[in-house]
This record gives sequence, C-alpha cells and structure tokens, in this order.
Amino acid sequence: RNSFDETDPTSTNTGLYNRSWGTKEGKTAELLDRHQLDLCQQDRWLLNGLPIHLKLWQSRDVFRLMAKDESAQYKLKIEDAILKVATVKVDPGIIVAHEDALKKKKRRTIPFR
Repeated sequence: RNSFDETDPTSTNTGLYNRSWGTKEGKTAELLDRHQLDLCQQDRWLLNGLPIHLKLWQSRDVFRLMAKDESAQYKLKIEDAILKVATVKVDPGIIVAHEDALKKKKRRTIPFR
C-alpha cells in the first residue's frame, strides 16, 4: 500500500521505504520530472527566437519533506538544476514564412493553450 500520508519508512508503504534509502544519511539523489506548466504541456511548438523567462521557487522544507518525527529539522539542498528542452528541426522555408507573417502584423501574439 502506497500512501502520501504515511511518513514512517518502516511501514508497509514500499514507495516511501525505497525512497528513504536513496537519501539516507545525507546521500545525494538525482530526480527527474516534467514541469507542470501550461507552456510545457501544450501541443504546439514555439517559434524560433521567442524569449521565455522562467523563474522557479523552492517550497519550504516542511512542505516537501515527510518525516515520522514532525519536530525533526531535516533540510533539502538542491545542488544542481538542469532544464532539458526538446527541439525539432524546422524547414527553413517555414521559418522565413513565420518571420514574414510576424513582420506584417502590428500586434504580435503567439497563441498557446
């Protein structure tokens, strides 16, 4: 039985037990996940040269860490963060057509879901 409410690594929550071994005694763990942003979940591609600014904030340790002893002062240290971006090779003719279309319009909007 896996439950996000269970905080005892010795319980029957096998997922929590397995994750507890990865960080036991201050070990470094590598995690990989998708960003849950509308921009990252859309079914359209972004135009070349489109400036995108992302700013990420960490949650508080008491929010992102589970412990059997709630008074324990555990800390989570992010040593490195990498943003992986998938790219596609677009035909140069399509890129030129997009640039021409954007130059002709006074108001430039890039629609996404």
